[in-house]
Amino acid sequence: MKQNLYTDLVFTESDDAEPVTLDEVKRFIKIPGDITTDDALLTQIIKSARQMIERYCEVSLHAKTVSMRAQIQLAEFKLPFPPIGDVTGLTDLDGTAIDADNYTVRGTAAKSVVYGPCEDVFIEYETLSGATDEWKTYIMQQTAWLYENRYDDNAARIAPALAQNLKAKKVKWH
Repeated sequence: MKQNLYTDLVFTESDDAEPVTLDEVKRFIKIPGDITTDDALLTQIIKSARQMIERYCEVSLHAKTVSMRAQIQLAEFKLPFPPIGDVTGLTDLDGTAIDADNYTVRGTAAKSVVYGPCEDVFIEYETLSGATDEWKTYIMQQTAWLYENRYDDNAARIAPALAQNLKAKKVKWH
């Protein structure tokens, strides 16, 4: 069965602020604002929680550049991690740029590249932040769970209570 695949995913994150602030998380998990003992840890956990949710659901909640190796076996390749900004380029395995006249980008927030079929091509594109209030709540829930279970070696996963909600949000991109 033919399908589109991607590998060698590389994320280069923007310097934009996280969609959830330290103060929002501290209020959410009821840590008084004047207690700063764990601020650095919480800041790190916020980023980790967001990244875990992004990868689990294949969405973008923070602007970044995505680079990947794609096997385009079907003519249209739906780009993972929407919302998608600009597709900045396609290159072949030798690193030679593929002229934009030879492929088409379709869609607005969810975008597809029409090219091929081909064995391998490198695609680079920008994602936008899709962090709505609902996603921000999920980030805070995941942050709280990671913080509360920080001494548990098995805690580096999506919070069990959150997993069901996120399953419904997973993007089906193939």
